[in-house]
Amino acid sequence: MNDGKDEEAIAAIDKVLTAFRSDRFTATAQLHLKKALLLERKGDRMGLAEEYRRVFRQQLSNKRLYFESMKEMVPKEMWDEFAVKAFEDIPCCTDSDCGVVCDLIVEEEKYQCLLKILKLNGSSTHRTEYFKRYARYMSEEDQRAYADFVIDDLRLRLRYADSGSYHYIVDEIMLLCSTCEVARNMVIDFVAEIIVKYGNRRALMRELTIKGLKVKD
Repeated sequence: MNDGKDEEAIAAIDKVLTAFRSDRFTATAQLHLKKALLLERKGDRMGLAEEYRRVFRQQLSNKRLYFESMKEMVPKEMWDEFAVKAFEDIPCCTDSDCGVVCDLIVEEEKYQCLLKILKLNGSSTHRTEYFKRYARYMSEEDQRAYADFVIDDLRLRLRYADSGSYHYIVDEIMLLCSTCEVARNMVIDFVAEIIVKYGNRRALMRELTIKGLKVKD
């Protein structure tokens, strides 16, 4: 790069990136940004946007900054397709990433991308809080898919839960019930299933009763 050998520099960067194999984390961010600088000097705006997209997809990157940079580079007639590609290509999400990306999705009205991002953050203790925040933008089909995703996990946790865990599980069931009408109806069926399967777990039944989820005998 210092010698002005841009093509050789791009080839060298590509070789190193191939060796990394994964772009999930920020280890390759500086390489992509160096390549972006070279492509900008060439006037390759779409190539530049692609490098910003590869940084955007990485965990803990400054997603809003690189998203806005992409939008400046991509022609308006190509932006919708490019934006969806950028959202769908994200391989993992932290809580902070989830909020930023979902906000960007809502701003761009690419609501069909919300389900994947929420699922990527599905191991977070705040997953249902995020669902509640964005459920109103999702189709009923996607609402059902995410509620089912959470219920399946809660169902698995209940198989091995001890009495100390019931409070957290029931709290999430309550929160899920408040997210949208689709989820509320699914929760009603799920609670009925819990009562049939685990009616002999007094601590669990007590938690459900306290929260108003179990009809008293």
